[in-house]
Amino acid sequence: MKKIIAFVFVLASFHSLQAQNRAAILKANEAKLVFPLYKGAVDMGVMPVENVGFPFAHKGVAKIAFDVSAATPDSARGSFNSGLLEAMRILNLHAAAGVPKDKMDVVVVFHGPGAMSFLNDEIYNQRFKMKNPNLALIKQLQDNGVKFVVCGQTAAFRNFTEASYAPGTLKAYSARTAISDLTQRGYAVYTLSE
Repeated sequence: MKKIIAFVFVLASFHSLQAQNRAAILKANEAKLVFPLYKGAVDMGVMPVENVGFPFAHKGVAKIAFDVSAATPDSARGSFNSGLLEAMRILNLHAAAGVPKDKMDVVVVFHGPGAMSFLNDEIYNQRFKMKNPNLALIKQLQDNGVKFVVCGQTAAFRNFTEASYAPGTLKAYSARTAISDLTQRGYAVYTLSE
């Protein structure tokens, strides 16, 4: 049991070190970063790349789904959800690689602890005594046609409805059934968890 606890501690320390290193690298390169679709945090920025030998060649619609269970740590309430930031960075990568925004069909499925970051302002304020900072990012995404889907199981266990979340949120029976369906419909699925 002590070995397992030690391993979990080392893994958590490694994850924290990775996040610190990523933050330092982003900060050092902030002036070079581009934001072709989304802005609002340095974490969404992407580096320009020249002389790409393996370009994004698909000419149809890029079908992209995000499975977001990443939560904002309790100590960082009022900050952006890391899964949402990573989704926006991935979409910026696609745009920078030449995919037009009207050729992106994007769905964000959120569940588990990550669902708290998608609450509407009224409920978020009741729980955390502040407005939900993630709603501005969600609006940017929705303005480009991104669909948001809450896990029905997550909502039911927390006694929420789809109206408890950002305006326009749809409810699936579960996140897992939504992801299965999206996968079978040809979406590339990115899992964004802690």
